[in-house]
Amino acid sequence: GLSYLATAELLTRPQRGRYEITEKGRGYLSMHAGKITFSDLKELREGEGDRSPKDRGGNFDDLSPDEQIQAILEDAKDSLAREIQDSVSQISPKGFEYLVRDLLEAMGYGRGSVTGGSGDGGVDIVINQDRLGLEKVYIQVKRWQGSVGSQEIDKFAGGLNRRGGVKGVFVTNSYFTPKAEQAACENRPQPIRLINGKDLAHYMIEHNVGVATQSEYQFKRLDIHFFEQF
Repeated sequence: GLSYLATAELLTRPQRGRYEITEKGRGYLSMHAGKITFSDLKELREGEGDRSPKDRGGNFDDLSPDEQIQAILEDAKDSLAREIQDSVSQISPKGFEYLVRDLLEAMGYGRGSVTGGSGDGGVDIVINQDRLGLEKVYIQVKRWQGSVGSQEIDKFAGGLNRRGGVKGVFVTNSYFTPKAEQAACENRPQPIRLINGKDLAHYMIEHNVGVATQSEYQFKRLDIHFFEQF
């Protein structure tokens, strides 16, 4: 149950084995008269796309082998993403900056340098997208326990705009409030790209940052064209 609530961003994990309710969680709790049932947890899980193979297809045994494997892999990926979020919450703020830099480099955005937030507007990382450093992306990183609000986005946007409307990315291990998301979209001339903890974990999996391949399997099918030649 706790993992469902954390996946739905109703709880945060400031430390391994410790959970704290978020602002979103308090609002959800107030709407459910102080009590959350198992059915509520199931709806949360399905709403986040974190469903078991049986939830997806009714009966797991009725799925094709392809669908069964895909369902298992999706469940394993969701579980790994939650483990990554737990691990990220344990590292230092400075370590988080280097993690984000490594991820952006792995995603192909260019060479990055950690500034330590000394730049105008609290910039923590600068990515050079070309060899001469003429095209830059400025990143602010926040390893927080709670939500990131619009005030933090406005401060970051101000620093970006003073640089001439350059590209900006705001990364957190937590989540952004709706007002923060709106502020990021409304920033001109360049909207700010937001990456929350859940997105961060899935990007890390996709680009093999902080994860290792345990096993590889080959799934073979019938080659119809082979038999057509006889």
